[in-house]
Amino acid sequence: MVERAFATETAAFRAGDLYGRMHGARRSATNSFEIGLARGICDKLRAMRAARDEVAKLGLDLRAREMGQRSRRVLTDAFQAGKAAGQRCEFAPAITRAA
Repeated sequence: MVERAFATETAAFRAGDLYGRMHGARRSATNSFEIGLARGICDKLRAMRAARDEVAKLGLDLRAREMGQRSRRVLTDAFQAGKAAGQRCEFAPAITRAA
């Protein structure tokens, strides 16, 4: 599902006005967008996890791992567009009960 979101949202970004205005920086724009998209998806998934109260009932152990704080250069507009796209992604719960 996340892979499909990346393909769909990146294609939409590349077809948009912001990308069109970034002559000479399109590779950086795409990278920045995808970094923002990943951040937006992660933020949304974290919020969904925090809202769920059935994790313990299913016996799942979801622990947050610290991600290394690497400094990355991103184009702010493209990053923000990616982050917003990640926040718009809808993830419906696939597991409704234990098998």
